[in-house]
Amino acid sequence: MTFPLSSLERLADNLIQGRGVFFIGSGFSLDSEPNSAYTILARIIARLEALIIQLSKVELYEKFMSMFYVEGHNNNKVDPQWVQCNIGRYYEINDWICSAYDIVLGEYKSKSKTLTNIKIFFDDVNNSESNIFLRVSGKHTLPPTTPLNETLFISYLSLGPRYRGKAMFLDTVGFDNPKIMAGDAITLPTLLEVSNAYQGVLKPRHFILARLAREGLCPVLITTNFDLLLEGGYRLSGLKPLDNTNSSLAYFYEFFRVIGDPNTFFDSGDGHRTAMIVKIHGCAHHYRTLRSKVMVHKPSKHAVESWRRYLDDVVYTYREIQNWRDDAWARDFVRTQARTRTLAFIGYSGIDPVIHDTLRTVYEEMSRQRLQDSPTKKPEEATCYFFDIQNKSSFHGEELLRSASRARGVPNPPLDEHPNLIRFYTSAPKSPMLDEMLTWTFHRTFRRRQKELLHAHLSTVASLLLGHPLAVSLRDSIFLYFDQLVKNEFNIINNSTRNQLRDDLRHVTLWSGQFHRLLLQEYHLAQECAATGATTTADRYEHRYEPLIDHPLHAAWGVVVEIALRRMIAKRQGKLSQWTDNDYWWHPVAGVAPPYPGLKLSFGLQPAPTLLFIVPQGVRIAGLHTRLRGLSVGICIFWELPYSVLFWPTGRTNPVYPTHGRHASLHVPSAQDLLSWAGEKRSPNNSHEFLP
Repeated sequence: MTFPLSSLERLADNLIQGRGVFFIGSGFSLDSEPNSAYTILARIIARLEALIIQLSKVELYEKFMSMFYVEGHNNNKVDPQWVQCNIGRYYEINDWICSAYDIVLGEYKSKSKTLTNIKIFFDDVNNSESNIFLRVSGKHTLPPTTPLNETLFISYLSLGPRYRGKAMFLDTVGFDNPKIMAGDAITLPTLLEVSNAYQGVLKPRHFILARLAREGLCPVLITTNFDLLLEGGYRLSGLKPLDNTNSSLAYFYEFFRVIGDPNTFFDSGDGHRTAMIVKIHGCAHHYRTLRSKVMVHKPSKHAVESWRRYLDDVVYTYREIQNWRDDAWARDFVRTQARTRTLAFIGYSGIDPVIHDTLRTVYEEMSRQRLQDSPTKKPEEATCYFFDIQNKSSFHGEELLRSASRARGVPNPPLDEHPNLIRFYTSAPKSPMLDEMLTWTFHRTFRRRQKELLHAHLSTVASLLLGHPLAVSLRDSIFLYFDQLVKNEFNIINNSTRNQLRDDLRHVTLWSGQFHRLLLQEYHLAQECAATGATTTADRYEHRYEPLIDHPLHAAWGVVVEIALRRMIAKRQGKLSQWTDNDYWWHPVAGVAPPYPGLKLSFGLQPAPTLLFIVPQGVRIAGLHTRLRGLSVGICIFWELPYSVLFWPTGRTNPVYPTHGRHASLHVPSAQDLLSWAGEKRSPNNSHEFLP
C-alpha cells in the first residue's frame, strides 16, 4: 500500500476552499472507546438474560434464541461465537430487545409489590448481569454498565409502554455512563476538568477536525455518532460551547454548537461564525441532560415528556433506520451538503440504507441535470472522498464515489478501485494509519493557508518591524523559498520507504502541529497580556490551537521564522543546499514538558542534542531546565520574546541559559537578521552568532 498523496492533495485543495464537510461514522472512534456492535450486543443481551432469570420469564429468552437462531451453534445460550455470527443483524436485535425490555419492565411492575426485598432483587440482577456479560463478551477489561436499582425502574416506568424499553436500552448501551461514553465538553467550566473527563481517549484525529473548524475551513461536521469525543476535541482545541450568554464574536470561529435534535437545529442551524457538530442520529449529552431532570423525586410532567420525546430522536433500532421518520431537517441538511460541498466519509460504512439512498439520489439528480457528460472529466473530480480500512470490502463506499463521479459529468466511472477511496491501516507498525493521514492532510491545508497569508501580509509585517518597506526582491525570494519548502515536503513523503514513512510524516508535520501552533499561541497570549495590562499568563494547555486566520500578520511572520531557522541550521551544519530536507538531526520538539515552540538540533559530533526554545519574557528558565532533565539533552537555549514586542525584537538581544557563562557570545537574531536569512539568495555568514 502506497501513501495516497494525490488523493489527499485534492482533499486539501477542497478544504482550503472551504468546501469540505466531514461525515463521521462509528468506526472513527472505535480505538478510543470500544463501543463496537459486538460489545453493545453483549451488553444488551447480558442485561436481558439477567432480568429474565430473576423474573422467571424463561420463555422470552427461548423466543429470543429462536428468533436469532445460528445454524450449527448450540442455541441454548449466547456466547462470543453466537454474538460474532449475529453482528450482521445488529439493528434487528436492538429493535427486538427494546421490545423485550418493555415486556420485562411491565413484568417487574406487576410483581414488584410481591417482592420481599427489592434491594436483594436488584443486587441479584446486577451480579448476574456482570457474570453473563463476561461469558457473552469474553472480555474482562470493558467498563460495566450502570447498575440497575428501584429508582431507575420507577423512572423508566414513568415513560409508559414502548418508551420505557428504549430508555433502558440506551442506558444499557452506555448513554448515561461517562465510563462508557466519556466526557463533558459542554457544562464543565474549566479545561482541566474537561481534559480529565476524557481520560486520555481522544486521538489526534479529533483535534485535527477541531483545528479545521477553528480555521473556518470545515465549520460543519456531520456525524451519526452519539458519543462526546468530537466535542472534547473542539473544546480542548479552544472552541467554546455557544449558549445564549456568550454570543459575542471576537474571533472568526470562537464557538461551537452541537445540533442533536430538531429544536436546536431550528434555533441555531444557521451556524453563523459558529462551528457546528450535527448529530443526525442523536446525542448522548442531550440525552443525559433530559434524563437527569427525571432522576429526581417527583419529576415534573414536562421533564418526563421531554425525555420521552427525545427517545424518538435517537436512532438505534431496525425500524428507525428504515426512513427519516420525522427528521426531515436532517434529511434536507444532508442533501444540501451533498449538493454544495465535498463530503469526506470517515468511519462510515455506507451500509445505512436511508443515508446511502439519500446520497445516491442527490448525486443521480445532479447527473441528470447536466446537459451532457464531459469526456475530459475524471473520476477523481468527484466531490466525495471515502476513507476505509485496508483490505476491507468497500462496495457501499465505492458506489457512493462512482455516483459522485457521474454527478461531475463522468459517464462511466470504471469498476477499478476509485481514486478517492483512501485506505489506511488500523494498527502499528503498519503505516499509514488514519491519524497520520489526517495529520498530513491538515499540514498540507495549513501550508496552503500560510501561503495565502504570507503573500497578503508579509510586506505589512516587515514594514512594521523594519520601519521602511520590504524590498520587493527580498519579498519575492521568501515567497520562492516557501514554495520550494512545500514542494520538497511533498517529495519527501512521495519518496519515503515503508520503513521511513512514519518518521518522515512525523518530522514534516511537527512544523504545523507543534512549532507554528505553539508560536501562534505565544503571540496570542502576548496580545492578551498587552490588552489586559498583565505581565504574564499561564493559559497554556496541550492541545490549544490559535487559528492562522485570526492572526494573519503573525502567521506570515511565522513563515519567516521557520525559513530563517531552517537555513541558519543547515548553514551551521555545512549543508545549506539541503535546508528544505527532512533532517533527522533537527526538527521541532515534541513530547517534552515545556509548552513552547522549540527545535531539537545536533551539530557535528555533539554527544547530545541542543534544544532551542522561543519563550515569553519572564519565564523561570531554571524551572524549565529542571523539567527537561533526563531527556539526554546537551545545551538548552531560550530566546525570549518581550510581551511589549508585537512580532520580534528589532535589535539583537542575548539568549538565556539555565546556567551562566556558556556560549556567552551568542545572540537572539533581530527581525532584520531573520528576514535576511529567510530571503537573501546569498545567505549571511553569521549563523555562528546565533547557534552553538
